[in-house]
Parts: sequence; C-alpha cells; structure tokens
Amino acid sequence: MARGERALHRCRAAAGDPRHRGGPVRGARGPGPGVNRPPGAATPRGAADLRLVPSALAAWGVALVGLLLGWAAAAVVGVAGLLAAAWAARARAHGLLACGGVAAALSIVVGAHAWQLAHHPARAAADRGAAATVDVILRDDPRPVASAGYGGRPGGARRVVVRAQLARLDVAGNSWRVGGRIVLVGPADGWAGLLPGQRVRAEGLLAPAGRSDLTVALLRVRTAPNVLDEPTAVQRAAERARSGLREASAALAPAPAGLLPGLVVGDTSRMLPGVRADFRAAGLTHLTAVSGATIRHTVLCSQP
Repeated sequence: MARGERALHRCRAAAGDPRHRGGPVRGARGPGPGVNRPPGAATPRGAADLRLVPSALAAWGVALVGLLLGWAAAAVVGVAGLLAAAWAARARAHGLLACGGVAAALSIVVGAHAWQLAHHPARAAADRGAAATVDVILRDDPRPVASAGYGGRPGGARRVVVRAQLARLDVAGNSWRVGGRIVLVGPADGWAGLLPGQRVRAEGLLAPAGRSDLTVALLRVRTAPNVLDEPTAVQRAAERARSGLREASAALAPAPAGLLPGLVVGDTSRMLPGVRADFRAAGLTHLTAVSGATIRHTVLCSQP
C-alpha cells in the first residue's frame, strides 16, 4: 500500500521510523555533481584529464626509436619499460606502470618489424645495387613525377612512382617469396594505367629506400611491367567512379579540379605540383589519403 508523502525538514532529523534517516538533512551549498543547475547557468569546466598523455608519448617514442635506430634499440627500450613497470607495480605507481607497460608491449611489435626489415633479402641486395625481378601487388595508383625540361626537351610527367607490396623477389639466381613494402619508379608509358590491387612483374635495379619507415627497397624500372592479373570487377567499377569524378571536376579551374578528386576519393593524379607542395608544407597530406573513416564520413554527409 502506498503511503502518504511526508514533509522533509532541512537541518532536522526525520521521524523515528527505523527506515528513515536518523541524522539531519544538510542543505546543498550550490550547484555541483548530483545537483540540478539553475536555468541558464554555465557548465563548469574542470581540469583536462592528461593521464593518458605520458603513455601516448611513450608509445610514440618507442616507435621512433625502432624506426630510426633499429630493432636493438627497441629491445633495450622494451627491457627498460618492463623493469619500470615491474617496479611501478610494487610501488603502486599507476602512471609509471602504464607507461612502462605500453613501452614494453609496443617494443615487441616495433622491434619485430624492425628486425624483419634489417634482415630482409631485398635490403642487402639494395645496398649492392643488384638487378632484380619482382612480383608485386600495387597498393596505390601510379603517381606522376613532374620534371623540368632539359636539352630542348619539354618538361612534364615522364615517370611515375608506384607503392606496392612485394610478393616474390629474384636476385642473382636466388628466389624468395617474401612480403614487404617496395617503391617502384618507372616510365609513365605502361605504368600510368595500372590500378591498385593488380599483380605485375617488373625488372630493374634495386636501391636503398632512403626512408625511415618499413619500406624495404626502391626499384628503378626502365621498361613496362608484365601484367599478371587483370583488374577485378570491383577495381574497374571504382576506376569508373573516379574517372567520372575527374570529368565532372574538369569544369573547375586547374587547381581545384585536381584537388577535388583527391579530397573525395584520394585520386591525386591530376593535382598540381604547387598544390601538392602546399599541402605537404601545411602537414595536410592526410586529407587526400583514402581510409575507411574518409569514406564513412563522405557517405554520412551525403545522406539527406
């Protein structure tokens, strides 16, 4: 049975029922957690929560050490992080425990990749400048490289840069079925029309990548590739969509006409060198990179 409501008196004890509060009810001093704010009152701003910043800095530091100094340095940082985490666990220093744990865990991943990079067969062959035949899977569109004219020859994009995934490597009669990132530089004729996901075979001279990332080597190619796989139906459909966007943006001025496909679908084949340099100087090249988040945001924004 429901009972009638009783008045609640501030600063006085409640009735003698054992279910009721025995002490006085204190009045709230003002708005705060669990108390409704008056209409129109500003939301109080507390201090920023920076507890994850040291762990994030430790993660970035381990990644940079592994990429720039190699797997041995990453192993040393990992051991130091493990010792720090063990001491922090006994001392109940939660911040140091998180930093040490992140450094130790990430050093295993970064160190393993750095070790594979240092012992990759293409790495030693690239240091010698050896000739090689590779089977690769394209990871990106061939990007034209603009060059200035010389000797009476007009300038233009005569060569392209292709980022690919290595599938097979043949050097001096030895063959390896290995992975790894590789960059190919070749003539525009025969390479410019290739699509991401295609498998091709190329011959050229290996050279050090000269990049502080996971690229194993650079291959300088002088001839057209031998296409091993034709584009799939999905790749052809994607290329039709991109070509349609390029045709639609052709009505704009040259600079925005080349920039629009890059921002929407990551197609930077017609981006002017000046615009590309401006994006690189401003640190905004990620805006022209296609990712799942970019596609998702594009689809959501296009909904009515």
